[in-house]
Amino acid sequence: MMKIGSRILALGVGALLIPALAGCANPVEAMIKGAIEDQTGVKVDQDGDSFTVETEEGTAEFSAGTEVPDTFPAGVPLPQADPSGAATYPDMWALTYEGFTRGQVDELIEQVRAAGYTESSLMQSESFVQGAYVKDEMNITILWSEQDAKPALIYGVTIVEP
Repeated sequence: MMKIGSRILALGVGALLIPALAGCANPVEAMIKGAIEDQTGVKVDQDGDSFTVETEEGTAEFSAGTEVPDTFPAGVPLPQADPSGAATYPDMWALTYEGFTRGQVDELIEQVRAAGYTESSLMQSESFVQGAYVKDEMNITILWSEQDAKPALIYGVTIVEP
C-alpha cells in the first residue's frame, strides 16, 4: 500500500519544479534538483520540459505544457481549458491552469456536480475556492486562487481504495 505522505511529498516537489521547467538555466535546474534530492532522499530525473521523482512507493511524473496525461481517468470531468502543467502519481493526477477565471471555476463545479459527484466540502470567497467532491472511489479537489490578478487553478483527482 502506498503512503499518502510520500505521494503528497512527490506531488509537492513537482509543483515546486514546474516553474523551473519554463526557462531556468541549467546550473539553476541542477541546483534545485540537487537540493531536493539531498533534503528529501527522492531521485529527480529531468528531460526537457518534464521530470520524474522516484520514491519507494512509486514514480511521479511532471510536465509543463497543454497536454492532459494519457493516464487521466476516463469519465472524470475536465476543466474547459488547456492545462499549463500536469503531475501524475499512481492513482493521483493534478492539473494546473493559469488565467482560470472565477466564472470558469463556477462552471467547473457545476460540471462536476452534474457528473454525479457529491460535494463533501466547499469554502469560497471572492478570490479563493477550495472544494472536494466524491463519487464511488474517485475524489476531486478544486483549488483556485486569484493573487495579484493572477488567477490559477489546481484540479486534483485521486482514486481511493474502497
